[in-house]
Amino acid sequence: MADRGLEERLTVYTGAKHCITVAGGTDALLISLMALGIGSGDEVITTPFTFLATAEVNCPPGHEPAHAPEPERSRPATHRRDPDSERS
Repeated sequence: MADRGLEERLTVYTGAKHCITVAGGTDALLISLMALGIGSGDEVITTPFTFLATAEVNCPPGHEPAHAPEPERSRPATHRRDPDSERS
């Protein structure tokens, strides 16, 4: 059961229009994808160098995550990627 009082206080504190509290990071990732309208048949590119949940939420039954290949000029200290390099 959601604590609506907490969510209301967080919207006031952050200035956001809406606030949804979740149990964990996997729920937060899934809700983010849902809010963007990403669903079956959409490709979501992610890194293989991450926690399992990052790829798991992109895997409805019968789908596989699209792991971005490691670029030649990777930054091994951070594993950060340039989103523009992923666009085709």
